[in-house]
Amino acid sequence: MPSRSHKDLLRLFQNRPALVAEIARSALHAELPEFAEARIDSANLNDLRPAEYRADCVVLLLRDQPVLGMIVEVQLNSDEEKGSGRPCHDTEKSQTDFLSES
Repeated sequence: MPSRSHKDLLRLFQNRPALVAEIARSALHAELPEFAEARIDSANLNDLRPAEYRADCVVLLLRDQPVLGMIVEVQLNSDEEKGSGRPCHDTEKSQTDFLSES
């Protein structure tokens, strides 16, 4: 069960999706494509295997059509076991997923 802190942090991104890009640029010095809009997308990250993967929040950056999908995972504590499972987010939500859900 997510804590109140977890829910509150997640709500920041849900209420202002462009914040994901702002943090990625300022804190991580990430080079992101230009975009005109950021919106929340489906957080389901399922694949054909029985396991279900769900992100806390998925934000799409758009310029007429999606240019980048960003996955938000609120982590209040360091968890080494959880960290090894997160790379699935990088591959499970493919560009075709973003384009088909738009």
